[in-house]
Amino acid sequence: MLVPDHELLVDLLGRIPDPRRRRGVRHSVGALIAVAVCAVIAGARGFTAIGEWARDAGADALGRLGLERGSVDESTLRRLFARLDADRLDAVLGAWAVTRAALVAGRRVIAVDGKTVRGARGDSSSAPHLVAALAHGSGAVLGQVAVGEKSNEIPAARRLLQLLDLDGVVVTMDALHTQHDTAALVTEAGADYVLTVKANQKSLYNQLKALPWARMPALTRT
Repeated sequence: MLVPDHELLVDLLGRIPDPRRRRGVRHSVGALIAVAVCAVIAGARGFTAIGEWARDAGADALGRLGLERGSVDESTLRRLFARLDADRLDAVLGAWAVTRAALVAGRRVIAVDGKTVRGARGDSSSAPHLVAALAHGSGAVLGQVAVGEKSNEIPAARRLLQLLDLDGVVVTMDALHTQHDTAALVTEAGADYVLTVKANQKSLYNQLKALPWARMPALTRT
């Protein structure tokens, strides 16, 4: 998604399709999500806490978020998020975060890394494992995809890279992703990469180890 730098997050959230029936709807989908976003940023960790934040926020704050017809209760938020297109919401939040990402030496730098979602394991299922793109300097998540149960991070990282605008970006990844196809995908998208080389890439590792490192000038910058 292309997002102008000046566009507000609350405006973008209004573009997310509303899964509810029109009859009886009091609040717009964008306003409800905006309330939830602000509540989570303020420390809310569940729908009850989000509802309490909305109740205490006051009419002025809720009005600025687009909630113009009074407060909202927990059950309304719970029903909405149970039916919301999570991938669409993730794409909107990531696209907005890209426009706010800090620059490092004049360039956008994105770290691609895997993580297991804490506290999300079900009774009969393991916790989901995600590959996320994070902006260096701010830590903002610019996008994320789930790793299939019978797969691994490598194809998931490639799917994620294809979702991002990488023109002029520097991508950093750990040794697991030091793969020919992944590196080619990054450079074909107009980006550069910094990859860690370990013994899992035996031939490349031995070639690099044989280089005259002691004669190479070192530069450290903080």
